Amino acid sequence: MSTFRLSIVTPEKEFYSGDIEYLSVDTPDGKAGFMRGAMPRIVALSAGHIVIKTSVIETDIICGDGLICVGDDEVTIISEKCVYANDDVNDESDDSVNELDGAKTARMIDKAKAGIAASIKKMRDKKSDDR
Repeated sequence: MSTFRLSIVTPEKEFYSGDIEYLSVDTPDGKAGFMRGAMPRIVALSAGHIVIKTSVIETDIICGDGLICVGDDEVTIISEKCVYANDDVNDESDDSVNELDGAKTARMIDKAKAGIAASIKKMRDKKSDDR
């Protein structure tokens, strides 16, 4: 399978960059999948999951709303927030309440936003399944 370049950026940093074989994202119209050679376009990104597949691994990312720009052999995703799905968004073991500083507080807020986005996505999926 041929690869294409994926970049995921948030306001804080470049979250992910690499060559991948397949990309699945949540959009306002449902799930959308992209492979190399996809038609260039701009698509809205809905809070939910980004699934990245390479020849050796599948990565699941929880994201906030954003935009997807599909080019000839590259895709750029701009999202308000992103966390890896296997990160425990409720883990506060390294965030002692007595030692909070600005960066740790921002990290906790980011984790909470990602957790909220994941919960909303699960509720939407359950609502769709109930129909």
